[in-house]
Amino acid sequence: MRKRSSVVRICQRNYRTDLGVPPALDLKQEAALQSAARADPGHTIESAHDCSDGGLAVALAEASFVKPKTGAAVPYVERS
Repeated sequence: MRKRSSVVRICQRNYRTDLGVPPALDLKQEAALQSAARADPGHTIESAHDCSDGGLAVALAEASFVKPKTGAAVPYVERS
């Protein structure tokens, strides 16, 4: 079992919550993601959003709340 981070211990002590153990961080994968985002030649990547809690549909909806009249057009191709 992994040790709880100091952030989790502080939250438990100060806010009386149990946030659990944070997920492991894959530094190689994170570095590759950051490199790919910075290497975008056409500067087409304007933002990034975490899809782990709710999936792609929730991430798109949350990202569209930032500015009024913002949305997303997402083509759907059904695979057979």
